[in-house]
Amino acid sequence: MIENIPTGFIGGMAMAGISGKVFKSAYQIAKEVGVTPQALYKRLTNTVLNQLADHMQRGEGKQKGYRFDEEGERAIKALFGVDDTIQPTIEPDIQPFGEHVGQPVGEPLYNIMQGQLDFLRSQNDMLQHRNTELTNQLVELTKNMVELTRNNQLLLGMEKQPKLPFWRRIFVRSE
Repeated sequence: MIENIPTGFIGGMAMAGISGKVFKSAYQIAKEVGVTPQALYKRLTNTVLNQLADHMQRGEGKQKGYRFDEEGERAIKALFGVDDTIQPTIEPDIQPFGEHVGQPVGEPLYNIMQGQLDFLRSQNDMLQHRNTELTNQLVELTKNMVELTRNNQLLLGMEKQPKLPFWRRIFVRSE
């Protein structure tokens, strides 16, 4: 009998409570609506929970979340704009690309595509020219840096000549 079934939530399945109602968890309803359980709890303000008090139970133990009966479930789905009575049918309107290969293309579409292709080619040529200029500048700067490094090393080498002691510099014989 249903009266003997405890109000519990086992293994992610809806359970019948003492009143004989079937309850679903907030997690299950969120999954059906297509939102996260956090989004569902965020939308369920105290006002909404007070209105749904007759259609919900609070879990115990590890399952402390809310569980809702069918009326509560419908109210939550309505809150998210989901209607159980309408079964969505999705028919793809897009045909696979392979079916269009080899078919003639209309003249206006061809002209548009040709114009875009010409524009992209001119941009590509311009970018290649700019890339060549920048590469030449980089080569020149690298040559200048090598020359400056060599000059710097020469100057450092000249500074490192051994200095004469103080007294020897003062009393040096002139030759």
